Amino acid sequence: MNMPLKGGFNCVIATMCNYLETVHGIPADVGTVSFNRSYFKVIHADGCLMTVSPEEVSLEFLRDVGADFVYPSFAGLPDAWAYIDWHLANRGVLPVSINLRYDILDPLPFDNDYWHFHLIVAREPGGFRMFDQFENEYYFMPEQQLGLAIDTPFNYRFDGKFTPFLLTDCMEAAADVRRKVQGKRRGGAELAAFAADYPLEDNLQAGVSFIRGLHRYTAGRPSETDMYRLMNYHHVIIKCRDMFQTALEQAGWTDVQPVRQLREQWETYRHLLGMALARRTAEEFDRLETAYTQLITNENALLRSLSARSAALEGEGAR
Repeated sequence: MNMPLKGGFNCVIATMCNYLETVHGIPADVGTVSFNRSYFKVIHADGCLMTVSPEEVSLEFLRDVGADFVYPSFAGLPDAWAYIDWHLANRGVLPVSINLRYDILDPLPFDNDYWHFHLIVAREPGGFRMFDQFENEYYFMPEQQLGLAIDTPFNYRFDGKFTPFLLTDCMEAAADVRRKVQGKRRGGAELAAFAADYPLEDNLQAGVSFIRGLHRYTAGRPSETDMYRLMNYHHVIIKCRDMFQTALEQAGWTDVQPVRQLREQWETYRHLLGMALARRTAEEFDRLETAYTQLITNENALLRSLSARSAALEGEGAR
């Protein structure tokens, strides 16, 4: 494998980009895939506040460029091991869905097997060299532990078939897919202008609904699993904002201070969320709702200031 692997705010989208680039030789970055009208949108689902489904975002992008996800199925672990060796030898890195109870870098004390994809990079004595796209780190996993990590209900969700791996394959000619992917790249001014689509009312409604739902915890402490989900989804939202700042910087946009402020404000709000879940009083959740409303109002204003700046620059260039 000669191409460097990329981390991302979401491992599903990063998986797709890494596979397109390392296996098909089609450069794709997480930002190009993610930047659409729903990028800054948050939703209230399954008791949590989270970003829009990464599977939906990925599939929308893939089908626009002539590609798709493929989940090969296997009779059991022996067949899966043979496929890993074949894929590493003939195609390259292989994305695999794992249960974070058996993770190496950040193991959890409970089962969490929902959409967590790492990359198998190479076969090594006794196991595999792996890449964690969320943490952006390599690590070694013994073969026996990987077997435990992938023998999980999530990997039997397709009619009971064992599908631990996720491929991204071209449905059209690779040259056509490459051309379409390249056509989706945006410059700095385009990225800044894209912030004008900020979904203010949707985000306010989703967050208020989420926080009012937290009042259920005044009657009892959230479980360890619930606490992880509540806090980790907010961490993903923050990394989403981080990635937008990085994309602006890489595109040559110099004024990223508004986006930097967003990260700080989301971090402050996430800290308040943790405190509210620890104290579990109606008053704490009411204060959290006020803080959230202010955060989203500020985010809307800061992102629209980027859009206004972009429009002004375009106007200057037109003279």
